[in-house]
Amino acid sequence: SETLDYGFSAINGWGSDREDDLKSNTYDARVKYHAGNFSLKHETGYDTAAISNLTTLNYNRAKLNFMTEFRDVDKNYNTITGAGSNLGEKGFLSTLNFSPISRLLVSNRLDLYRDRLYPNPDKPGRWNSDYNFSMNYSMDPGISVNLDYGNQDYLGSVYPHRFKTKGITLSKSFNFIKNISLS
Repeated sequence: SETLDYGFSAINGWGSDREDDLKSNTYDARVKYHAGNFSLKHETGYDTAAISNLTTLNYNRAKLNFMTEFRDVDKNYNTITGAGSNLGEKGFLSTLNFSPISRLLVSNRLDLYRDRLYPNPDKPGRWNSDYNFSMNYSMDPGISVNLDYGNQDYLGSVYPHRFKTKGITLSKSFNFIKNISLS
C-alpha cells in the first residue's frame, strides 16, 4: 500500500534566559512517501538565514536492508534550541545489511562528506570518507565469528588523519550463574 505523509512546522522561541545565538523563528517542511518495500523522506529546515536539507531513501526486505541519505546542512544553520546534527556537512551516507542465510549477516556503511564548519585549512574543499564492513557468522547459538574492516580518511578535516582497522573475533557465550561471553 502507498502512503504519503507531510507536515510543516513554524516554531517561535523567546525569553530572557535564551542564548543570544539561538534563532527566534525556525521553519521545517517534511514529506514521507512509502510504497511496498520503499520509503522516501525529505526534510528542509530554515532558520530565517540558513537552510538544512536531508533526503533519505530506504529499501527493506526480509534479508536485505538498504538506506541512502543525502544531506546539505549550512554551516550557520541554527534552530531555537541549538545547532542541528551534521552541522556544515554536505554528504552522502549509504548502508547495506544483507543476510543471505539465517546465520550470516553482512553489513556495509559508507559515509562521504565535506566538512564546511571545520575543514582542513589547506584543503577546504576536500571530502572525508568513512567505510566500515563487517561479516558475522553464527556457528551455533553460542559461538560466532566476526570479520571487520574499516577505512577512515579524514584528510578534509581540521585535524587531517587517516587509518585502517582489520579484525577477526571469535566469541563464545555460556551460562555460568549468569550469561557470560568470551571473545
